[in-house]
This record gives sequence, C-alpha cells and structure tokens, in this order.
Amino acid sequence: MRNLGLSIGYFPIATAAIGLHVYVKYILSKKFDVYIYSFASFFVSIFFISTIFYLLFSISIGNILVSQLFSVSLIFILVRIAVSRTATSSTRILVDRGQPMRMLLLVALLPASIVVVIDYLVANIPPKCTGAKCGILEFIFGSDQVFTLYYFVNLYGAVFLILSALSINALTRRFLR
Repeated sequence: MRNLGLSIGYFPIATAAIGLHVYVKYILSKKFDVYIYSFASFFVSIFFISTIFYLLFSISIGNILVSQLFSVSLIFILVRIAVSRTATSSTRILVDRGQPMRMLLLVALLPASIVVVIDYLVANIPPKCTGAKCGILEFIFGSDQVFTLYYFVNLYGAVFLILSALSINALTRRFLR
C-alpha cells in the first residue's frame, strides 16, 4: 500500500473535487444536463480509478488497459445514474446520427487500437524528465510517477475508448433493429 501524501498533484485532486461537487449538486437538484454529468463523471472516475490502481497495482500493460476500461465503465455508470435521477430527461443520450457503417467500424476499431499501442509503449519505455519543466509538472500532477502515469493513460485512454464504445453502441443498435 502506497502513501498518498503529497505524491498526487493539485490538478487531479481539484478536478475530482470540483467534478464530485458539480455531480452531486446537479443530482440533488434533478436537473438534466448530460454535458455537465459527462464532464463531472469523467474527472471523478479518472481520479478514482487512477488512485485505486496507484495504491494496489504495479505498472504493466494489463493493469493499464484494465484501469482504462474501468474508468470508461465508471463514467458510463455515473452518467446513467445521473440521467435516471433527473426529472426532465426526455431525450436519449446515445443517438445514432446516421453515420455510414464503414465509418462506425473505423471509429470503433481505430481509437481502441491506438490505446493498446500507446499503452504498450508507456508500460515499456521508462520516463525521462528532468529540469524545471518536470518540477512544474510534478507540482501540478504529482510527484509519484506511478499515479501520474495511471492518471495520464486514463485521461487519454478514456477519451479514445468512449469514442469506440459509442460507435459499438450505434453498430449494435443497427444490428438489433
């Protein structure tokens, strides 16, 4: 078990705290704003999953991929919970905008492939950063390279994997019609 101390930077803590505050505030007021729920859920889940993997696991490509999948899953769960609790959620969240099947397949496969390749590189290439730039980055994001690595891979991985998940959802709906 690692010591949290000051190894986690101010940016991840601040964005998670603000995201959690906004998420709870909007749920309690039962307002419907899928964008606010999405952004709040994004930062809360990225921080939560990164912290869990930081505390419990070492860095490996398997752990990185699983942390990204958990982050994306938690984002969708939090958004779904929030939308189900609103008083005026009359619109569907995920709407197929009539994209061609080939485009949906490309968007489903390409971002997920990019994530796997970058995760492999991140897990196998040691970080090299020295000087004032690293000092500033450590102050903002944290001084522990394990947490910072999980946080960054979850940030970019969640964005790419959300694109893939939305495309897979649209493809699934087309096949089920």
